[in-house]
Amino acid sequence: GNRVNEEFLSLLGVLFGTDGLKEFRRSNSSEYHELEKSIEISKGMLKDDDDDTDFTLKIPSALWNMDRHRSENNNKSNEIIIEREGETYRIKRKTDKIRFSRKLAKACFKQPISCILQHLRSLLNCSTGQGIELIIMAGGFSNSMILLDAVKKAFPNVQVVTPHFQEGEAAWSVLRGAVYFGHGSNLIEYRRCKKTYGFEITLPYDVKRHGERQPVKVNGENRCFKVFKKIIEKNEPLKENETRTETVGIEPDWDGNLQFYASDKKNPVFTDEESSWMFGKIHVDKPFPKRSGLEIKIFSA
Repeated sequence: GNRVNEEFLSLLGVLFGTDGLKEFRRSNSSEYHELEKSIEISKGMLKDDDDDTDFTLKIPSALWNMDRHRSENNNKSNEIIIEREGETYRIKRKTDKIRFSRKLAKACFKQPISCILQHLRSLLNCSTGQGIELIIMAGGFSNSMILLDAVKKAFPNVQVVTPHFQEGEAAWSVLRGAVYFGHGSNLIEYRRCKKTYGFEITLPYDVKRHGERQPVKVNGENRCFKVFKKIIEKNEPLKENETRTETVGIEPDWDGNLQFYASDKKNPVFTDEESSWMFGKIHVDKPFPKRSGLEIKIFSA
């Protein structure tokens, strides 16, 4: 939805100038908020099959006044012609609004919707997305008829539902869902892990797995450092309070710090890869357990 707003704001930048729009945002924050609200309302009413009438966008009076003061010529033209994707469009300036072709307005949706459909296809085509029969659209952009029609056309065999669409309540469904989940997390059977999580360990050097790294000789044994020990894989389903148990060996000179890492990859090998980063650590006080391993239990909340 924000991408669509940016497209509309770029059109306003043609009318009022990019610098003028930035100045308006800086000096008239409340009116700028009203402008964003006007865009939200107008884009929600736009339909895919409606090309007969012009698209109207209400403009705050403060923006008009500022533009008149900035312009050297107060007789500025009330009509501007622009080109987009090889076509010519007219934008008409009125007292408190601008009007232009609905075809131009719908062009602002083209790239954002294309990205959404591409993402949905990737989700439905992966192994975990097989058999999905229902898509629930939530969030403010779900109030858009153009987006709803595009999703329905792209996935005719999947039922598409938007919560309380007629009342425009889709924007609140995410917040309400978060509140319900906070009061009763058992409402959701399972969630999918956003990243791959694990911790850093040292392993005996394996030329097949660690071939790109140089082994380090420790007590006469070749070992590989900064190895990513995976606990939970990206997109893996997690049930509430599900427990994962891992046992790691304890080196005699271990400092007691167990570093936890996240990764955008499903199967990271090392913790210093570009896709991996440390997000926390646990310190184990001495004396360490007498047994050779340390058992770690991790559960989802």
